[in-house]
Parts: sequence; C-alpha cells; structure tokens
Amino acid sequence: MSKLWDSVTNIFKEEHEGFIMLMDIIYPVNKSN
Repeated sequence: MSKLWDSVTNIFKEEHEGFIMLMDIIYPVNKSN
C-alpha cells in the first residue's frame, strides 16, 4: 500500500499541493518531503 499510495500522492502532488496537505492531516503517511 505504501508504494501504491506514494504513486497516487505523487500524481496529486503535481496537480494539487493542497491536496497533499489535506491528506497529510487525514492520513499521516510517510512524509519524506
């Protein structure tokens, strides 16, 4: 799930950086950045 999720978040990261912030609050995944 980590790799798959990383790929999904990567796509959204390029489209909506705000989305990552929101997901970071809902789903505190590995925040390497």
